[in-house]
Amino acid sequence: MSGFREGDFARFRRSEKYRKIGQTVDSRPVADIRVTTHALGKYFPEDSSHHPMPVRQIFSLLLIITGLAVLTFYVPGLIDLLISLGCGLIALFYLIGMLKFEIAQPPETLLPEAELPFYSVLIPLFKEAHMVQQISKAMQNIDYPPDRIEFLYLTEAKDLQTRHAVMQAFETSMLDNRLIIVPEGIPQTKPRACNFALWQAMGELCVIFDAEDIPHPLQLREAATRFARSGNRLACLQAPLVITRPPRFSLLGRQMALEYLHLFYFVIPTLINLQLPVPLGGTSNHLRKDVMLELKGWDSWNVTEDADLGFRLARRNYRVEQIAYPTHEAATRGLGNYIRQRTRWQKGQMQTWLVRTRHPLKFIRQTGLFGFLVFNIITISRCLTGLAHTYAASLILLSVTGLSDFSGGGIHLFTLTSYLVILASYLAVCVKMNRKEMIRDGIYLPGTWLLTGIASIRAMRQLFTVPTLWEKTLHHAESFKNLERVKGIEPSS
Repeated sequence: MSGFREGDFARFRRSEKYRKIGQTVDSRPVADIRVTTHALGKYFPEDSSHHPMPVRQIFSLLLIITGLAVLTFYVPGLIDLLISLGCGLIALFYLIGMLKFEIAQPPETLLPEAELPFYSVLIPLFKEAHMVQQISKAMQNIDYPPDRIEFLYLTEAKDLQTRHAVMQAFETSMLDNRLIIVPEGIPQTKPRACNFALWQAMGELCVIFDAEDIPHPLQLREAATRFARSGNRLACLQAPLVITRPPRFSLLGRQMALEYLHLFYFVIPTLINLQLPVPLGGTSNHLRKDVMLELKGWDSWNVTEDADLGFRLARRNYRVEQIAYPTHEAATRGLGNYIRQRTRWQKGQMQTWLVRTRHPLKFIRQTGLFGFLVFNIITISRCLTGLAHTYAASLILLSVTGLSDFSGGGIHLFTLTSYLVILASYLAVCVKMNRKEMIRDGIYLPGTWLLTGIASIRAMRQLFTVPTLWEKTLHHAESFKNLERVKGIEPSS
């Protein structure tokens, strides 16, 4: 594949083989990339991160930052107090979640095959030729009527290697596969590619799977059943993401597995149970296509379009719920991959907060004051948690070395107590999900939180220099050589 060039692909398009396996590429109407990229900004400019910050927002932020700087100078310990307050609010939310959090269970009976709606599966790929065989096999394992599902493989125009790998996978697949080539342009992001495909998708429902995803075979059936048996305000079903644990698993990999377990089996279910806005995960979101068209798709300019979409749904009084059958994927490898991935997540959270707070009074009217406060707690904590951990660690280090007096009495005791509550929530979900082997990994969480601080600093720099930069995270396929074993995985495993 490394020697595959543009001329080779041109000849391949003229071949008989291409006409057999690639005939659906151009047989249906193609969307206008300019329309799909800018639809959100045109119809709902207040929701698009492509539009510049209003002058009033810039002035308000400068006023707040200046005020905090002045207060910090005249009120010693103000930063400590703010960090303590933030930790306390997060701990309160986690404490409420620990009192009662429920894990989604699959319905007792699934929708009869004759009533299943048409499904469109969107598979965005970029520089992932080595992952195509895995995702192709995973899609073939999905238990859904083949005449009621289509698989849209999205590749960038210049990504010839991935495109060639997709064509090769089509040769051995009997599914309704379509290759969608996303034209060149800016921004080159996953949501831009998904928007381009959304306007061409034929399904009533759609779902996004990344190259490294292995969804449970019954996941689509469960989602279709839940949609059919719920009201029309249900717009999205989030499948939990589970990091698999191979025999040899790195420390960072174990931390990712614990973070994902906590997010998808504790934080998101708690938000759903409290009927609060839900920041969606980046994959395995099952969506009603009519709602997505109403919202004009994802924000092409936001690098965490998933979390942004969750808040946009909440603003329009649409519900998000969770299904039971999970999607399995491998953890990223290496410190560089980990930092780059967290940088993008942090930057996207910052983009989302800046967009959502352009019209705070309108946001409060749509979601209520409590929903607005929860949104700020979630996004601000995600944006600043890493920096807060770094600040606290530096104070401890200065105190240990004798360069500073780490005093603060009750404030620091309250912060420490809040940290213990937060850690307890991680342990609680490990016990609830019968993943007790992950409990010992909780002692390393403060270390990974410090790494998030590094990512936060990188994200702030990129927010002003390259806001739409999508740093690629490299994934590996060898963890999933035996795809058949996924068929036996239960929702709670």
